[in-house]
Amino acid sequence: MPLFVVFLILVVIVVIAVVWRRLAVQRTEALAARTELSEIARQELLPTVKVVALGASGAGKTALLASMFHRLQTPAYTDYYLKLPHDQMTVLNRAYRRVSDPAGGWPDSTRTGETREFTFTCIAHVDGDHHEVAQINYLEYAGELLTEEQEGGASEQRALVEYVDSAAAVLILLDGFRIKQLLEDSPDGALHLESALTAYVNLIFAKTYPVHFVITKWDLLSESEEHDDQRLRMVRDLLLSYPAFASLVRAKSRQRVVRLIPVSAVGRGFARVDENGHVVKNLDSRVRPAYVELPLSVVIPDVFHQLSHTLEQTAKEKMFAEVEDRIKLDSRDFLAHMGQRLSQPTARALRAAFSVVPGVSGGDQLLDLWVQWSSRPLAERRDNLLSQLGAANKEAALIYGSRQRVLDEFQRQVSILEAKFPASRL
Repeated sequence: MPLFVVFLILVVIVVIAVVWRRLAVQRTEALAARTELSEIARQELLPTVKVVALGASGAGKTALLASMFHRLQTPAYTDYYLKLPHDQMTVLNRAYRRVSDPAGGWPDSTRTGETREFTFTCIAHVDGDHHEVAQINYLEYAGELLTEEQEGGASEQRALVEYVDSAAAVLILLDGFRIKQLLEDSPDGALHLESALTAYVNLIFAKTYPVHFVITKWDLLSESEEHDDQRLRMVRDLLLSYPAFASLVRAKSRQRVVRLIPVSAVGRGFARVDENGHVVKNLDSRVRPAYVELPLSVVIPDVFHQLSHTLEQTAKEKMFAEVEDRIKLDSRDFLAHMGQRLSQPTARALRAAFSVVPGVSGGDQLLDLWVQWSSRPLAERRDNLLSQLGAANKEAALIYGSRQRVLDEFQRQVSILEAKFPASRL
């Protein structure tokens, strides 16, 4: 074969290879772009609740969040589970390994000015199917942004205030170790607690969203489960002795949900206070987290309760009447898209009410979820229709049933909290 023919063939092969490679890169980039757009669209469709968590360095924010995610990343304990983006999941799983290792140290404390955001997707697992129901955007701030003077200006403080203003709910983590010190008449405990309460309450006093005061390191405060509510009453009375806390409860508890939630990221017997006043691990122990799922599980019911509070009674009565009438008509699509199938005036009124409530988004998907949650008195009639829908409209039945599974689980967690800790509702 002539040399120039061989050369020509080689040139053609190289050109084909280059073109093929370029097309492959373009296909990969296009697929990645479509995937990213699909993920953005999915997130925009899901009902989303913004939550901000505040707690001093060393209060146990990381340990609590890692323990909570470890418990809820599979549906082993609840009828839903949580999913995180891979990089965020890695952070919390690594933190949990450190928390649960009796021979290791505690996770590093959150540095002043450090913020971390986690995007939890709540997923129902029903008959082998996985259905995404809602999203919780969880932003964690170091409480020292409010209690200590910051170098380099107040930009980080302004960012925190703006996020708190736009949140749907706030978790305030109070260090159980400091409360234990206070109960034992240590001046250190009193100093830390008063400083935190004054700053946190001032920040949220004029807001109307739900507030959960989360007592961390509960294992250091309560000796047994039977002792829990009695101990929580003691802690509640202690907190109410602070004017800032008492004024918040008096002024706002009738208009919004204010809770006191005890949690232990490690459980009783795993840690103790040594002779130097440090919280250390017991080498022959293992973690048994207690109540860690409660702070996040009760957020959405409390936010929906707050949304309901913003509506006029006549608007709610009209909405309930429409839901009942539609169910009587046996509408196949209604259960899967409850909010979207309401009359235009009713749906418009609901959307207008939601638009002035910060921290919640999701459009018609949010409306569907809220209508389903708020129509709980019609549950028996809805469930009968759901069984009829099973064969006629499997997709509608799956969507409705998945949402109901998660909403029921959220409400069950509220019932567990209020039954076990009557003193928790302030």
